[in-house]
Parts: sequence; structure tokens; C-alpha cells
Amino acid sequence: MKLVAAIVTVMFALPALAAVEPCRLLTPDEITSTLGNPPSARKALEPATDTNLGARLWTCEQQVGKTFLSINVIEFGSGAAATQVMSKMIQEARDVPGTIKLSPIAGLGDRAASGASAEGAIWVVLKGNNILNVALVGELADPQRQLDTLKSLATFALARL
Repeated sequence: MKLVAAIVTVMFALPALAAVEPCRLLTPDEITSTLGNPPSARKALEPATDTNLGARLWTCEQQVGKTFLSINVIEFGSGAAATQVMSKMIQEARDVPGTIKLSPIAGLGDRAASGASAEGAIWVVLKGNNILNVALVGELADPQRQLDTLKSLATFALARL
């Protein structure tokens, strides 16, 4: 659960822009075929706003087998603001003990990073003025192996963002 706490901490350390629907970024069929289990009913949380950063966060949560899938989109007023927060997220993930360390990875979005630990796995992707993260936490036999799975889900989600 440290992964979820870290995501929430970073995301809220982040306004009212156009509505994003993260529960529509992935279909149940995509989730089932990628993760091997069907998702439970999706739950979209109320959008959160951070006026200091000029950003708004949308979250979709769902149970998938014995795991928990979280899809988050943070929308900023500019690409420069999103890039700055993405850099800060990667740095803080390295510096904060007990969090998943994010490693920059090329080839997805404008910039991407991923990481895995016993707590779960996550992909974070910058695209324009948005940061998308797809995280899987829970009983993961091999969290590192889930990174390719999450990359597939992030790729599907980016196509609809």
C-alpha cells in the first residue's frame, strides 16, 4: 500500500480543466486479456484539484483478481508544468525510502518511467500536458514481470487520452 500512498502524495502535491474519464481509458476486454482476470465494477473517484500547481487529478479504481488496478490522469495547464512535475515524481521516488523507484524509459509518450517492488508495479507517462499512471498493487508473484503488462495497458490508455 506504500505505492498507493506514494502516488496519492505525489499527485496531490499537485485545477479545473476539461473532464477526463480515466475509467474509459481501458476497456474490460483489454484489462482481462492483459491481466488474465476480469475487472470488477469500475469506481471513478471525484476529481481532485491543486490550485498551486494548476492541475487536476482523475482516478479510476478496480479490483482485478487479487490485485488492485489504479488509473490516474493529472492534467496541467501546460506541457512545461507537466514535465516539471514528472521530473519531480521520478526524483522523489528515488529519494523517499520505501517507495517504488522509478526508472526513466524511452518509447512511450513524451517521457515515461516505470518501477516495481514487492508492493506492486507502476508505469508513469507524460503526454502533452497530462501525466498518466497505471499501477497494479496486491498479490503479485513477480512485480517486475508486470511492467510489460502495465506498459501494454498504458499504451491502450494513451491512445484514448
